[in-house]
This record gives sequence, structure tokens and C-alpha cells, in this order.
Amino acid sequence: MGSQTCGEGAEAMMRAWLVRAGRLGEQEALALRDNLAVIGWAELPDLSGQHTRQSLMELLQQTYPDASSKRLMNWQAQLWAFLHTISEGDLVVLPLKTTSAVAIGEVVGGYKYRGDLPPRARHTRPVKWLKVDLPRTAFGQDLLYSHGGRRFAWSIPPQG
Repeated sequence: MGSQTCGEGAEAMMRAWLVRAGRLGEQEALALRDNLAVIGWAELPDLSGQHTRQSLMELLQQTYPDASSKRLMNWQAQLWAFLHTISEGDLVVLPLKTTSAVAIGEVVGGYKYRGDLPPRARHTRPVKWLKVDLPRTAFGQDLLYSHGGRRFAWSIPPQG
């Protein structure tokens, strides 16, 4: 997985991650209001106990027995990144579907399952939103195209 880095030296490495708030933006208001990055997978329980990729894959296979192995591997990669690869200090890029803007936030904590939230917003990471109204024109065309994809969590490849 590539990543966008900022600063110099290993200590200053920062990644930026595209994270969606629902296929149609249905969790955007909640994410912005509650300072969260949220992802779907309503059928999955609390993932705090998933410490290996294998155990996560087994859970996905049990939960989605009809999904193809390719789809399960894609979901495993996204969930693993959200659970274990995204770090405090990394940036979250949230392309807003309800407006033509993009929100940028800084990850300020680890994964937390929030049973008090709607089913498609229970897998969360706390975020400090730095900007919630960046115009999409501030981003490169290739990044704009990736906003329309179906994946929910992945790193932004380095530019230039």
C-alpha cells in the first residue's frame, strides 16, 4: 500500500487515508459532528480482538459466506488498515458526497467500536477535523476519480 508522506525523517512520516462515510454519504454529518472517521460493515461485531489478518479473514468468511475470495481479501485489507495501519497523527481525507467539498482531519486515537451509533457507523477512529470545506478542485484529477470508488479505507498514493 502506498502512502502520502509529509516532513523529513522516519519520525515525521505521516500518511493520508481516504475514508468514506457511507456509499451515499449517509454518515457524513455524524462523522463531522462527532469528530470520527467511520466505516460500514454493519454485520461485523467489535473488531478490537482481531489481532491477526488470519483471524480477521476467518471472521469475514463466517459473516459473508457468499462473498468471493477476492472481495474478502479486499475487505480484509481495508479493515486491517483501519484497525492497525492508520496511526495517530495520520490524516483522514473524507470526500463529502452531500456537498462538493472534502474534509481533512487528523487521527487522534485508535479503533473503537461504538454500539451507541447507527449500525453502519460503529467502527470508528477519533479525528480532529482540520478543514471541512475544501473544494474538490484543490485535489488532483486522479484523486478525484478515486473518490468515486467503493472502497472505504485506503492510503493515498504519493504525488509526483
